Amino acid sequence: MEIDMSNKKIKNPLWDNELNIEKRLDFLINSLTLDEKISCMSNANPDIDRLGIRAFNIGGEGAHGVQARHDQGGDLREPDFTTIFPNPIGMSRSWDEDMLKKSGEVVGIETRGLFAAGKNGSLSVWAPTVDMERDPRWGRNEEAYGEDPYLTGRLAGAYVEGMQGDDDFYLRCAATLKHFYANNVEEDRTFTSSSIDPRNKHEYYHEPFRRIIKEHGAEAMMTAYNEINGVPCMVMRDIKDYAKDRWGLHHVVTDGGDVLQTVNQHEYFGTDAQTVAAGIKAGIDSFSDNREKMEDAVREAYALGLIEMKDIDEAVRNRFGTMIRLGLFDAYGDNPYSQITIEDVGTKKNQETALKMGQESVVLLENKDGLLPIDKRDAIGNIGVIGPLADVWQLDWYSGLPPYYVTGLDGIKKYTDTSFEKGLCRFKIKADGKYLGLDKEDRLVIVDEKNAEIFEVEQWDKKQFTLKSCSKGKFLSVRDDINGGESGDICACKDRAFGWFVKEAFKISESDGELSKKEAEETKVSQNENRQIIFNSSVSCGVTSWNDETLYIDENGKLCVESALQKTEKCDYGNNDEIVEESMSQKMSANAENRNEIDKSLKISNFDFELVSDGIEKAVKLAKKVKYPILFLGGDPIITCKEDVDREDIDFPAYQQELLEAVYEANQNVIIVLISNVAFDISWAKEHIKSILLSASGCMELGTAIADNIFGKVSPAGRLSTTWYKELAKLPPKEDYDIIAHPRTYAYYDDEVLYPFGYGKTYSEVRYLDMTAEIKDYTKIAVTVEVENTGKYVTDEVVQIYVTKKGSAVKRAIRELKAFERVKELASGERRTVRLEIKIGDLKYYDVADERFILEDGEYEIQAGSSSRDIYLKKSVNIKGTARSSRDAWQTIKANHYDKYENIYLYEGINGFDAVCTLDNKTDGEISYSNVCVKKAYPFKPEKYFLEILASIEDDGVVEAFANDEKIGCFVKGQTKTTGIHSEIGTAAFRTDKKMPWAAFGRKTDFKKYDIELDGNKIPDGEFELKLKMRGYIRVCSFKML
Repeated sequence: MEIDMSNKKIKNPLWDNELNIEKRLDFLINSLTLDEKISCMSNANPDIDRLGIRAFNIGGEGAHGVQARHDQGGDLREPDFTTIFPNPIGMSRSWDEDMLKKSGEVVGIETRGLFAAGKNGSLSVWAPTVDMERDPRWGRNEEAYGEDPYLTGRLAGAYVEGMQGDDDFYLRCAATLKHFYANNVEEDRTFTSSSIDPRNKHEYYHEPFRRIIKEHGAEAMMTAYNEINGVPCMVMRDIKDYAKDRWGLHHVVTDGGDVLQTVNQHEYFGTDAQTVAAGIKAGIDSFSDNREKMEDAVREAYALGLIEMKDIDEAVRNRFGTMIRLGLFDAYGDNPYSQITIEDVGTKKNQETALKMGQESVVLLENKDGLLPIDKRDAIGNIGVIGPLADVWQLDWYSGLPPYYVTGLDGIKKYTDTSFEKGLCRFKIKADGKYLGLDKEDRLVIVDEKNAEIFEVEQWDKKQFTLKSCSKGKFLSVRDDINGGESGDICACKDRAFGWFVKEAFKISESDGELSKKEAEETKVSQNENRQIIFNSSVSCGVTSWNDETLYIDENGKLCVESALQKTEKCDYGNNDEIVEESMSQKMSANAENRNEIDKSLKISNFDFELVSDGIEKAVKLAKKVKYPILFLGGDPIITCKEDVDREDIDFPAYQQELLEAVYEANQNVIIVLISNVAFDISWAKEHIKSILLSASGCMELGTAIADNIFGKVSPAGRLSTTWYKELAKLPPKEDYDIIAHPRTYAYYDDEVLYPFGYGKTYSEVRYLDMTAEIKDYTKIAVTVEVENTGKYVTDEVVQIYVTKKGSAVKRAIRELKAFERVKELASGERRTVRLEIKIGDLKYYDVADERFILEDGEYEIQAGSSSRDIYLKKSVNIKGTARSSRDAWQTIKANHYDKYENIYLYEGINGFDAVCTLDNKTDGEISYSNVCVKKAYPFKPEKYFLEILASIEDDGVVEAFANDEKIGCFVKGQTKTTGIHSEIGTAAFRTDKKMPWAAFGRKTDFKKYDIELDGNKIPDGEFELKLKMRGYIRVCSFKML
């Protein structure tokens, strides 16, 4: 039917916004055919003209501004410019809920404005990211809000409120939280499993999602790529059991291509139909895979009886419920956000909000001797700007494009004239003794010395660097999409290093040829004692492309990558025609008669970088001339790390360290501006440098915000939202998600750190004078903190309230953030009383014995300070709660609800249980359970008891039982006589990837109930610790006494 919005000729109940939403959805579900319902199961539903439904796509990006670049997939339109804020990690450093909400409002308004003009695809925005940043090596730390679930919940929750608006019914846009959950390792993320025990799950990984959904009303959520305890996130029960049924979430979408990955990479199901059926039953409403394939899969699942009509109806109902609240079926104009137009995009007011957020996100890490702020009168003629990050604005993957941007250099120039040196060295390059230059098409070719090109080298870590042509002002980029028509050459053609695959990043590799002593001396090879290449002088090394491809010289003297010298053959692969590349050497080994092997003599074994301009020397010269050298250093949001790429370490870039030390030696008043979304080990800088400012990348007003802080227009008062560790040696592998047993984050890590969570200085000293803490209505603790600005500058101060449970029955956090406030514009000499509130419900912990959250009896110490390790005031309150229950061993105890463990891994069990798995057949695994009670709960005291375990035990597997470390029983598969092994319970399939500890179990594992005979005389009368020690390939789901 034709929809005439202007005349409101809507006879269809779906469009009658005076009706209750449930009645409108009832009409819709009763009116849609099966095919129409199925067509709405992917992200893009089609037009359904007879009901007035227009095509609508779920999914757009808005992490720190609307992403409308139009440079991905088939969308190659001209970009729409939007207001861009600091990266989320930067916004989180503001600790300012009000500013987060205002920033979210801008995102919501601009999303609406672009949608109204037909410019951008969706009012359903895939933001914010609320994954817990428990490890500094995670590649996506820039996208989220820090390591603390409370801070993330409040700040990202405020962003969500701003995005969605304050109307009781309508949504400005639909915020989508991502990624649910425990999604912190990029390597192999599409098939790895995160081992998550109940306490870490409930207290940490679930918590930001719960808080934002329940308290801030987030409309939707995206699942993660990884598995949780062996179950792919898109089919796990937590979606429905927690996010929907307990927290009240409306809509759930999968991440891109997740169905395909669940079949092909997780290998959890064999077909798309099985996968979508399990996803729908788990609570998925929309699938982000190929639309046609999803429709076929849902149709097949329905035909096979894997899902029922009610399952499809529920998903469609949830999708259209969100669409109704977005005002897409609003006949009478009640939607308050329908008046937003393209004129509301990129307004001066929005840009002022971006500037304010940029100013507030700056963190002052050091300010020895009060070097900052610089008086504007003292700045004239005394400022020199140095550094590779001073004159650039960095684009990250989820950023939009602003109508303008301000670099650090631009910002400084708003205050004073300044000289600038980038500080990078320039080189001529020889490939196996032949100089490199550019041809008429700007391709990298062999030339004579007279025509050799000069390249500026920028080094980002131990391996990665970029090459910028000085004559063209463009970065070298590898054009290696052979199937897409590229030739595999290298061209000076890019304005910046950017892309999903960063083809402007080259890698240092071992040189195939050894330099003679004379050659090494002549080229002044610069290597540290660990043979790390640093481009601060002439150097020789091997070089590969961004993806480790070898570089060659073709017959025309043009440099190219190895894939350019490979064949492509078209072959039938399953039901799809796909291009499969096969290297010539592989091909020719199979067909010697058609040998066309790559000429190995064309392979480049060594690159000589001949220094022609010393950037460090020039930087030093400028530093000596001025009073205040301002040095811009940091990382790159595309090269340092990003989605799909984790960091191996937290080392500061070696070249930048050389530049820093040289500038410091020339002028000890050097001021560092660190532009970084990730934590670096800057121990040397902390010890030597007087003033260090930290800013995230991304903000369109980045340079203005930094300069305003440097010259005192505003006082920096940002605070770190993650811990900056001194070293990684004391951290577990990044694949380990247990922050409690293997301490990480400020809550559990008690070793020395570089900078603690919550840390940040101000230009004025703020004293904490007094505090009170009083329980009110037994639902909250009212806290007051009196602070005084004893310095001479107006400043903000972030007052942080932490809580420590004294004398807990279990391992609790050292302290946990439970309240905070960014106190605004505290004048010199001003005293102010800050009033905060702690919800008593927030003091609960998840108890594995009770299998629920409990509030412990006893003393809680309330602490006020300026960081997690700068605590100035303390008060205690006593709360009447509950004590931990005994574990009745005659009732089923879930194996994964242990108190302690060693050398085990959690994976999918059977009958809804997670299984505790040994890592291999050689390492003893242990699981311990406190407060176990056998005799107290049983009136008789026989000499023998039996412990029934639901487990998979391979031959010769050993399970030993201990009571308070005394052995009380032992079972050896195939040797121990028992009163009975119960019938087989079932089997569970396993994937066989060798990287995973569960690979040793093979494809299938049988679960049975085994009886272990226990010595009743050795079992204590009261509560005791029960320990199970396991050796061999063993998985335990549960146990109980018989």
